[in-house]
Amino acid sequence: MKNLLPLFTALLLVSTSSFSQNGLNFDGSNDYVQTGFDGILGSNPRTIEAWIRPQFLSTQMVIADWGAMTPLGSRFTLNLIGGMLRCEVGGAGMTGTTMLADGQWHHVAVVYDNNASSDFTLYVDGAVELTYNLSVSTNTLSTTNFRIGRRVDNVNHFNGDMDEVRVWDYARSQTEIVNNMNAEFCSLQSGLVAYHKFNHGVAGGSNTGLTSSYDASGNGNNGVLNGFALTGSGSNWVTGYGLTTSSVFASISAQGCGSYISPSGNYTWTTPGMYQDTVLSIAGCDSVLTIDLSIGQNTSSTITEIACDSVVAPSGNAVWFATGSYLDTIPNAAGCDSIVTVDVVIDSSSASIDVSSCGAYTSPSGNNVWSISGFYVDTIPNAAGCDSILFITLSINGATSSTISENSCGAYTSPSGLYSWDQSGTYQDTLVNQDGCDSVITINLSVTNIDTALTFLDNPPRLMAEMSGANYQWINCSTNEAVAGAIGQTFNLPTQNSGSYSVRISSNGCTDTTDCYEFTVVGLASPEASETSFYPNPANTDLWFSERCDVWIYSASGQLMLHQTSVSSIDVRALDSGLYFVRTDAGLTNQLMIQR
Repeated sequence: MKNLLPLFTALLLVSTSSFSQNGLNFDGSNDYVQTGFDGILGSNPRTIEAWIRPQFLSTQMVIADWGAMTPLGSRFTLNLIGGMLRCEVGGAGMTGTTMLADGQWHHVAVVYDNNASSDFTLYVDGAVELTYNLSVSTNTLSTTNFRIGRRVDNVNHFNGDMDEVRVWDYARSQTEIVNNMNAEFCSLQSGLVAYHKFNHGVAGGSNTGLTSSYDASGNGNNGVLNGFALTGSGSNWVTGYGLTTSSVFASISAQGCGSYISPSGNYTWTTPGMYQDTVLSIAGCDSVLTIDLSIGQNTSSTITEIACDSVVAPSGNAVWFATGSYLDTIPNAAGCDSIVTVDVVIDSSSASIDVSSCGAYTSPSGNNVWSISGFYVDTIPNAAGCDSILFITLSINGATSSTISENSCGAYTSPSGLYSWDQSGTYQDTLVNQDGCDSVITINLSVTNIDTALTFLDNPPRLMAEMSGANYQWINCSTNEAVAGAIGQTFNLPTQNSGSYSVRISSNGCTDTTDCYEFTVVGLASPEASETSFYPNPANTDLWFSERCDVWIYSASGQLMLHQTSVSSIDVRALDSGLYFVRTDAGLTNQLMIQR
C-alpha cells in the first residue's frame, strides 16, 4: 500500500514501475494452499500459469493440482520431476527437458485443449517446452478443489518460492502468455477464474495472522494456508518475482462532519480540500482515490410534540409512547448530525376485552390478524380522537371435521345444500358446528346412475338394455304388468302381435324404468283370406315373413326396389331410411318403414 501523496504529485502515479512484490515460500514438507475453487472439470480447456523458483528434488513436487486419484485421467497436476516441468492427468503425463531448479525465477504454464492437434503444451519463460497427447483421456473430477503446493492425495509438496498463480477457463495462446506473464493484472480479466498473487504480509517478517490467500479473479475463491510457519525466511511470505504493475485511479466527493476518516483508515482530515488516499482494488492493486472533501458541523435544537398515543422520532428510528424528554439525531442542511431534544406529551386511554373467534381473528383496528389464543394489544381511536389501547384476551375455537359414507341413486345433494354430485368419489362440504365454527365433512360417495337407453336388435327382433350387470324385469306397457320370466338384459319381442314394452332396471339398491318401445307387426291379407305377417317394422337389416312367399318392395314413388321369390326373409340393408310398400304373392300391399 502506497502512502498518501499531495494532489500536485498525483500524475507521477500514472506511469508504471517494476518492483519486487511478495511471493510465498513452501518448505517441501507440509506447506500447501487449499482454495474453494473446484477447478476446470471434465475435458474442458484450461490454462495454468505460475512464477516459481524451486529447489532441486529428484522426485515429484506439485505446483498445482485438483480432481481425484481414481479413475485414471480424473486428476490434473502441474508439477516438477527432477527439476523439470511436467503435466499429468493421473496415470499418464510427460516431462520437459529444461532444468528449472537453478536458483532463478521461471515462468511456467500448461495449456490443455482437446480440440487441438496436440492436447497439451508446456511453456517455460514463454517458450514452448513440449507438446504432446496422452493415451489416458482427461476427465477431471471435482473430488478435491484446486490446491497449490500439494497433490490431491496429500503427498509431493512443493519446495521453493512461488508467485502469481493463475487459472484460466480457456486455452491461452503463446502470444497471450508472453504478453502478460511479466505484468500483474489490476483489473478483472475475462476467463481468469482463479488468481493468487501472494502479495500478503511483510516479506520474511512475522505474519502469523495472515493465513488466507486472496483470490484476485473476482470469484471469491480465497485460499487457506496450511502448515506454514509464517515467520522467518522460509515457510512464509517472501519477496516475490519483480512484476510490472500500475495503479487504478478514481475520484470521489466526500462529506465530513467536524472531521473525516479516509477510506483506508490511515488519515483524518478536519478541513475542506482535495486529498488523496490509497486502497486495494478488487484485483488486489493500489486504487488511488482523489477525494473532494467538504466539512460541515453538528447542530442542536429542541421541539415539543403532543400526541394521543405515540410520537415517531424525527429520524424515524424510534417511537415514544410515554410523556418525557427524548434525544434524536437527524442530518442537518450540511449533512451533519443535528441533535434534537424532543419534549413528548402523550394523551391516551385503554380498555380490556375478552374475545372468542373461529380460526383467525381480525383486531378491532383491522391492522392485525391473530390465529392463536393469547393476550394481544390493539389500538383504535377513543372518544377524544386519541388512541385507545385495547388489551385483548383472545380464545380461538378450532374447526371440526368428520367423515361419512353415502350411497345415492343419481345425483347427491351435499348436507349444506350447496353442491350436487353425480359421480362417485370423495368430496368435502362445510357446515357450522356448535361453537359456530366450520365443521368440515369428508363424504365418501357412491353414486349409481341407471342407464335407461334401449337398443332394438333384429334376427330375431329383440330389445336390449344398454346398462350391463344389473337386475332386469321387462314390462308390457299396455297392461303395465311384468312379463313372466323376462328378467334378462335382452327381451325377444313377440312376432305375432304388435306391442309396447319397457324394462325396470335395478342396481346397487337403485331402480329406474326405461321408456316404452312400440313394436308393430304388419299383416298382409291374401285373396284366400289367409294372413301373412312380417316383422320387424320399422326394420333396418332383415325383414322376416311368417311363411315363405314372393316379395316385391316399392319406393314411396312406386319404383320397384327389391324382388325375391319363395323366401322367408329378405335383406333390406341396401335400402335408405324412409317409407316403402311391401307386396307379396298373397295379395294386399302394406307400408314398411326403414330406419338406420
